[in-house]
Amino acid sequence: MESIADFVIQQALQGTPDDENESKLISAFGFSLDDAALVRDRVFGGVMRAATGNEVNRPDGQKDPFAYTSFELALQNPSIIAGIYPQFVQKPKQHQ
Repeated sequence: MESIADFVIQQALQGTPDDENESKLISAFGFSLDDAALVRDRVFGGVMRAATGNEVNRPDGQKDPFAYTSFELALQNPSIIAGIYPQFVQKPKQHQ
């Protein structure tokens, strides 16, 4: 699970377009086209949830293992969030 989630994340960080990311999932892991699209979507969903910074948004590991795994990876390495969803990176507050 972690190697697949990390694969999707690394492809996104390299700027790989979604359809190419899915093609690479098919060739590297043997997914069908529909499953590759679903895996990519769930991985990005987990990263998006992590971007909220709210632990309540942690996906259920049994029901959504790819989202759960990517959520955990993104919390451990915030540069994942910054690289995929830079608009959600928390900016430090400036003192006046």
